[in-house]
Amino acid sequence: MKLKISEKKCTGCQLCQLACSATKNLCYGIHRSRIKILTIEECIQKITVCRGCKRCLCVEACHYGAFTRNKHTGGVHIEGENCQACLACLDACPFKAVKMDCTKNIPMVCDLCDGNPQCVQNCFSGALSLNNGK
Repeated sequence: MKLKISEKKCTGCQLCQLACSATKNLCYGIHRSRIKILTIEECIQKITVCRGCKRCLCVEACHYGAFTRNKHTGGVHIEGENCQACLACLDACPFKAVKMDCTKNIPMVCDLCDGNPQCVQNCFSGALSLNNGK
């Protein structure tokens, strides 16, 4: 599975960010979301989220075994107990999709909500969809 992104369809409503933070952190706060919507210019959005790379550099960069990839969904999971907050994963991601959760002091990255991404479920513009192909 992989998120399919169409930035041209993004309205910048940030509902995907709110759905993500509510699902993963039980709070509504875009700063605790694993997806970021940045407004570059009026009506031009940049969506920053895990792109499900074939070669997962964030997983490779973690020397503590905190990062794993779900073989079924392709999402990246972080085991907080193993994380040493060294930030190597942030530096390794070419899409800047790994973010720090400053509340828990561990990285955050999209895990595709175990195959039912809430960002997609709440993206009414169609900017986000799920591609079940590899």
